[in-house]
Amino acid sequence: TNQEFPKLSPKKMIYQRYIKDPLLINGLKFDLRFYVAVTSLDPLRIYLFDNGLVRLATKAYSENIENIEELTAHLTNFSINRDQEGFVATNDIEKDGTGNKWSHKPFWPLLESMGFNVPEIKRKIEDAFTQVIIAAHKTFKEQENHRNAFELFGFDVMLDNDQNIYILEVNVTPALGTSSELDRFIKMPLVNDFLNIALIPKTQCEKETQRVEDLMRNSEESADKKKLRDVVSVCEYELAQMKEGGFHCIWPTPDRCKQMGELLEAKTENDEMLAKWISMNDEEKRAFLN
Repeated sequence: TNQEFPKLSPKKMIYQRYIKDPLLINGLKFDLRFYVAVTSLDPLRIYLFDNGLVRLATKAYSENIENIEELTAHLTNFSINRDQEGFVATNDIEKDGTGNKWSHKPFWPLLESMGFNVPEIKRKIEDAFTQVIIAAHKTFKEQENHRNAFELFGFDVMLDNDQNIYILEVNVTPALGTSSELDRFIKMPLVNDFLNIALIPKTQCEKETQRVEDLMRNSEESADKKKLRDVVSVCEYELAQMKEGGFHCIWPTPDRCKQMGELLEAKTENDEMLAKWISMNDEEKRAFLN
């Protein structure tokens, strides 16, 4: 287009896109909170928790633009809806799936009963989360101490009637407060399992940790040191796998390494080793460790 637009400072601009046909529950708009853990930067490892929040608005949704200022119909934020007269908290887990705040447990069966392809939606969500973290990976690695770097993110997602997914925002250190039994039902296992897959508490003393840090970063090394570094990469991955609890690994996986491997700009030999490891069969793994 030849249309000229005014020159504005990026600091004074916010670009937003309104989702036209949001999927509704009982006539109410909703979003989904997912918990994503990054427990290693080199090699990159990403995990998704199997439970989260479904947050519903408190007033019936309408596409009528004249009603756009009715925040409790158009916005699903808990902080906006929790003090509204119609808000119903869930303090009895047996009633999960009612009120304005659910866990994911009753949501997926409901979505399936509505005719949606739940496995396909979950795959698209996991792919999107992985791409977001990969896009930020190079920036994350600007931190000096990769051995002690781990983070829990809160991803907020909305669905539309065509089972498209939209990432609304990504929250660093998402709120883990508990104002209801439902919160405790979700967040207590979440925190426990997050610390486990992050391998906290670490057993190494400070000097040992620094030696491993130096080993994992050193690109000029003997064959023996390289083999040791490879073993550390795969052993930490396998140890985290044993402690996953409610988490499961969404990166690396064999399929995503094939589909998205080239997107990982700051890929290291540790990333390549781990990608190779997860594609091995049991016999090949035994041979490598021996």
